[in-house]
Amino acid sequence: MMHKSEVQTLSVPIEVAQEYVSKLLGFAPLQLSDDLYNVIITHLGQMIDEFSEKLSDKFGLKFTAEKLQSLTYYLKERLEDRLVDMFDSFDIFLVSKVLYLNSSVVLKDDELQLEYSEKRDKAIENRIITYTNRITILKTCLTKIEKETAKINSIVDNIKNMKNHINQTLENVYGVKSVDELCLSMYERNNSINRLYTVLTNMNVSNPNFLSICPPLKKKKHKSK
Repeated sequence: MMHKSEVQTLSVPIEVAQEYVSKLLGFAPLQLSDDLYNVIITHLGQMIDEFSEKLSDKFGLKFTAEKLQSLTYYLKERLEDRLVDMFDSFDIFLVSKVLYLNSSVVLKDDELQLEYSEKRDKAIENRIITYTNRITILKTCLTKIEKETAKINSIVDNIKNMKNHINQTLENVYGVKSVDELCLSMYERNNSINRLYTVLTNMNVSNPNFLSICPPLKKKKHKSK
């Protein structure tokens, strides 16, 4: 339990704290600070590189490359640390003294809507009714589509069953597995008869019953159980 003298504090991310002022200014204040830091740190790196080259040109014969490089790294590290400390202070100054909003400031989008328009309210109500009716119609159409789809699926299943039944009958009666196979068998048998007829005609066979040597296609008899 908290005592009356104690004050409860709540920490929030800086992005949240700066959201309101960012909306007003069009940019985040700390983003401005980050951009400035990036520019300075880039130029600082370039200056240190130039300093390293001049140091090597002037003292390259007196000191080893490792010592000159160690000196350059030390200088760069100390300057960057100092720059970070400076920008930490600059960030605090920027968001607390320059780019900040008083707690009493309210943006226009957040102002209370004190005016009431009966015409606008009626228009909104009519739009709600319109969209509700459209949704109802869509649901009705969806239900009908589902029913018709079920009927089509039932017809497809019946066709598949009929096809299977026909194929089974063809196999049991004629020994073939499909109508196409039956037609092919009949076609080949007809060609055989035509070839035989041609041969017999060329041999001057005058017997009118010569086709009797080609027995007709017989149905298979089912064995009684």
